[in-house]
Amino acid sequence: MTRKIQGFDVGGSSVKAGLVDVDGGQLIGELISAPTPRPATPAGVMQVIAGLSRRLPEAMKSRHPSIAWRDMAGAGNVYRHDYDDVAARYVWHTLTHDLQPLRLVVLEEIRNLGESR
Repeated sequence: MTRKIQGFDVGGSSVKAGLVDVDGGQLIGELISAPTPRPATPAGVMQVIAGLSRRLPEAMKSRHPSIAWRDMAGAGNVYRHDYDDVAARYVWHTLTHDLQPLRLVVLEEIRNLGESR
């Protein structure tokens, strides 16, 4: 069985996300990307990730109603307008509260993908 992970690459020119075959070192399926912000601050990168979240398939989002998809997409507005202290607190909250449930969804989607092949 192929081991798969959701890979993220925050590079100098773009932020990319895609499913990766760990053993083969190859991308599986579609790669989505967006330009890396300048400067690449934590809030700037989170804004890009918020934008990428809008491009996730609706069918996948509907399988995981416990994730606040709308809030995730809307977070880009907070980061984009750089509401001083608000953006920093929002980044901290995202890192400490929202990433673990999202990680579990990613792992479940990977398992589902493996079962469908």
